[in-house]
Amino acid sequence: MGILALLLPAVAGWFIVRLVLPSWRLSPCWAARVFEAVLGAGLGVGASSLIYFVMRLCGASGFGSILACDLLLLVIPAAIWWRRRRIEEPQPTVASPAFRWNALLAGALAVGFLLTTLSFIETYNAMPHGEWDAWSTWNARAKFLASDGDAWRNAWSPLLVRTHPGYPLLLSGVVARTWRYGGTGTPSSVPAAVAYLFLAGTTVLLVTGVGVLWSASSGLLAGLLLLAGTKFVSTGMAQYADVPLSFYMLATLVLITLAESAGERRRTVLALAGVMAGLAAWTKSEGLLFLCCVFVGLAAARWREGGPKPAARDSIWFMAGSLPGLAVTLWFKLVLVQSVDPEAQLSLGGIASSVTHPDRYVTILEAFWKEILAFGGTWTHPLLLIVIVAAVLRFRPSVRRRHPPLAAAIAFVLLIVGYVGVYVTTPVDLKWLLGTSLGRLGAQVWPSAILLLMLTLGRPEDAVVLRKERSSRKSARAGKGRQ
Repeated sequence: MGILALLLPAVAGWFIVRLVLPSWRLSPCWAARVFEAVLGAGLGVGASSLIYFVMRLCGASGFGSILACDLLLLVIPAAIWWRRRRIEEPQPTVASPAFRWNALLAGALAVGFLLTTLSFIETYNAMPHGEWDAWSTWNARAKFLASDGDAWRNAWSPLLVRTHPGYPLLLSGVVARTWRYGGTGTPSSVPAAVAYLFLAGTTVLLVTGVGVLWSASSGLLAGLLLLAGTKFVSTGMAQYADVPLSFYMLATLVLITLAESAGERRRTVLALAGVMAGLAAWTKSEGLLFLCCVFVGLAAARWREGGPKPAARDSIWFMAGSLPGLAVTLWFKLVLVQSVDPEAQLSLGGIASSVTHPDRYVTILEAFWKEILAFGGTWTHPLLLIVIVAAVLRFRPSVRRRHPPLAAAIAFVLLIVGYVGVYVTTPVDLKWLLGTSLGRLGAQVWPSAILLLMLTLGRPEDAVVLRKERSSRKSARAGKGRQ
């Protein structure tokens, strides 16, 4: 029965995505269909956690109530999709140029993910409850949320101050409602399965997202770069909430980029991006910062392109979509949680002292550089692979892009600046905080960084065409020289 807790919301989310996205504009077809499926699964599963928490607040958290709600949320979008599908005429998809080595890239990615899966299984056998943050924070709160009576409110008890009771509850909510579907016990296989699904889902979302935004070959390369970041993979294996957060961050940036060519569905695509950003806020506290950065990035990019009115219109649609996740997150943090994390205890004097202390910046830069070096293996380090890929594909500003990523790029840069700002102003011991959190922050932004990188570089098929053109020009010059 536990599988229904994930399957029903995933299918419901897929129907919603099919209603929103301009699917006939997306190509290649296989990437578009898989992209819709994994995006819908993330939407449905994340929304189910949000709804489960609200139902618990309202006192309706029995298995029958949860199942009835899931079926209702599945039937309504399915019926609307079926009716619209019968009325609307199918639209042709836009053809996308093929790359002759796509099968080889796909095979390499499949082998890489198979090795990742085997490593995940080995890690689970060694640590079935995950690493420290998993069992002390996310899984412990999931057990509270799955309990009967009033014990579920202990998920944010002030007694948990050392494990941050103000952390949002998306991951814990997904695990808790799955346990309640199962009906007996709290098996460790459930949080491990959820962690694996988010790890796999983020990989597939990146491959297909880059595929529909740019090209299938670029998407496959993006997947290989993602798995080369061993710190990202190990964070997923640890059952932390950072990989689920990276999923919702990536989904948001893909959607706001996709909205640039969504035509008459631009507003609904932006609203869906807002929903994903709201779910990011419900996943971890960093998601709130991310939501604000996307709002600013979207408004700035749209203002630059069309002026204040289009910027305001797009921002309103984005914020409207984010409202459910944002409202529940703020209610949880500001009303329900009674304790304050040490990181939040800031003062103007302390901030001024920290900002003007040059040693803090040196410490932060050194930690960033060490973390970058430790993010992958020696010969398969992501930096080395990025240099090779960039040297081959190159930055090609002259290529007309279907989906300009300006808004996503601004949001990403603002997010990194925000992370640095938190480190500069934190009242907590800086070296300790950098050592315990910097790797997880890298895992959060790694898929989005690869997305922006691949949308900036040329496509592999373009590199082949340019190489042939250069060869033809050289041959022509050599022929003229002989004459």
